[in-house]
Amino acid sequence: NDDFDYSILCIPDIQITTRYNPTKLAKDFEWICDNKSQKNIQYVSFVGDLTDTCDVNSETDTQWETVVKNFSKLDESDVSYGFVPGNHDYDDGVGRSRPATKMNHYLPYDKYSQKEYFGGAYYKGDILNYYNVKRICGVDYLFLNLEFGPRDSVLKWANRVCESYPDHRIVVSTHSYIEPNGEICQNYSPYAPNKYGIGCGNTSNDGQEMFDKFIKRQPNVFMVFSGHNSSDDIIYRTDKGLYGNTIHSFLIDAQGSFFTAACDVLAMFKINEYKKEASVYWYSPNENKYLNRQNQFVFSFADKNNPTVGASRQEIVYHNVLKGVLISAVALPVVITITALCIKKRKGTKHEKTY
Repeated sequence: NDDFDYSILCIPDIQITTRYNPTKLAKDFEWICDNKSQKNIQYVSFVGDLTDTCDVNSETDTQWETVVKNFSKLDESDVSYGFVPGNHDYDDGVGRSRPATKMNHYLPYDKYSQKEYFGGAYYKGDILNYYNVKRICGVDYLFLNLEFGPRDSVLKWANRVCESYPDHRIVVSTHSYIEPNGEICQNYSPYAPNKYGIGCGNTSNDGQEMFDKFIKRQPNVFMVFSGHNSSDDIIYRTDKGLYGNTIHSFLIDAQGSFFTAACDVLAMFKINEYKKEASVYWYSPNENKYLNRQNQFVFSFADKNNPTVGASRQEIVYHNVLKGVLISAVALPVVITITALCIKKRKGTKHEKTY
């Protein structure tokens, strides 16, 4: 489909390729850089688990070095991107204190806060919760990157950020939100954040709690990206916010296929602003092909209840044309009626005024 204005990419958990097949991972990043112009790639979102073991008990931090080397390619090609921590990216596989010293060391706040599209962070000096702002084809975007099982204080901060940017279309990325069955993650889900210990003595919000405390409360939330739960397919669902706005949510995590000879994939969203449509593709750079026909689809995001989206221009044009036709159709008999009234008045006939 060449009928699009720009692309946004979402990269599934790369943990397995980072650890076991860095050569394949390198090709994926090279493809992004090589196709930046042709696909007009405006932003790339990574939904966590950048590493598989966070190099715990390893003499060398080879997984983090692999991540840094590939992110550097994006930096050199001036590709805008953001990332969130997955449970595998914490020092001890998560835990009550959420230790992330290695992630902050290899992906330092000082580096990313200097990006021209960096907007701000929950805590200065920490890269676990932050946001990027970028104007894309006339649309102001805010890309909000949230930690695994966000704390209450983080969700309160996220609400304040969104309220401070009412004219920005918001894309939320977090590690865990949608389940493979299409449901929003519940606290009883098998891989819910609270199952990882961070709910003990520390707040930890699962998908439903994130929705209730934050996502449904902001009318300008556009899409939500998440990983964590392996699925061969892109899982897509829509929900209504408190203001009647439509929220498009996705589970994008094909990490299970990385273990096998199967190729890895990335999700590509080609956005058409005129039609207010997004064409979704499950694409493999290594195989140079689109995979799984059910994962190639188009959805409309025209939304009069989202102040940053609105109706599509084709809807507006159709409405105006239709309105013009109705006006023309009504105008003719009105003129005839007035003429008839005038003629009949000359004959002295009494008529009631019509509206």
